[in-house]
Amino acid sequence: MSETLLITLSACAEASERLPGLGFSDPWAAERLERLDLDRSLYNGSGLLMKQIAIRAHAVDAIARRFFSRHPGALGIEPGAGLSARFERIDNGQLRWVDLDLPAVTELKRKLVEPGDRHALRAGSVLDPAWIEELVAGASGPVLVVMEGLLPYLERDEVRGVLVALGQTLPAGSEVVFDYAHPWVVRRTRLLPQVYRTGARFSWGSSRITEVERWCPRLQLLEELDLVGPVAPGASLVSRALRRLTGGWVYGLARFGINPSSSPRKA
Repeated sequence: MSETLLITLSACAEASERLPGLGFSDPWAAERLERLDLDRSLYNGSGLLMKQIAIRAHAVDAIARRFFSRHPGALGIEPGAGLSARFERIDNGQLRWVDLDLPAVTELKRKLVEPGDRHALRAGSVLDPAWIEELVAGASGPVLVVMEGLLPYLERDEVRGVLVALGQTLPAGSEVVFDYAHPWVVRRTRLLPQVYRTGARFSWGSSRITEVERWCPRLQLLEELDLVGPVAPGASLVSRALRRLTGGWVYGLARFGINPSSSPRKA
């Protein structure tokens, strides 16, 4: 089990202290962190990274709330969910949510979370396309898929396979949200020591995220956010320079929608 999920959990738990003006609070993460009773010095990262993770979580939550305001009872799926409390943070009393992660992570989460009728914990790999067919088959309308802190750790062909499978299967009106790093960052994972010391490494990066539209024409870029600028003005200069040169952010968040004029692939 990757310790990177503990970095994310800690960042969300401490967000209200590190970024009091952000308006983001996650008491569920704080409770889970307390119950785990771990040595935080082993995974608690620099203030910059922890703030960036909190800003990312806040941005994804905002996208999810907008989606469920349009589709109150829709299905949300979070592959690589880790110990995330996104369901608790955005629950509108109607939506249905599935946290998908590897068996060891899911087993740990079951000790911390009481699943319910609208919140399921599913063990599985994001690389196994069976979960897409199975979970989407039970959806009667648009589906939201959130992959936060996941795709940069996969190989390019794996990322492409996951996104193409989603694009070919999800119904019209669905959305896919994920973060991505620029190749410049991927080659410099060591500059994030709190991630590097866990043994995790970035593998996939994109200098122009619109390449996903070429992978699968059903996927259309709806929104792209810079996740560096709000945290570090200095780093933002590098991010803006790369944006001008290549079209991609140093570290960004992308929201793709399904082309309503096309039909999903038949199983």
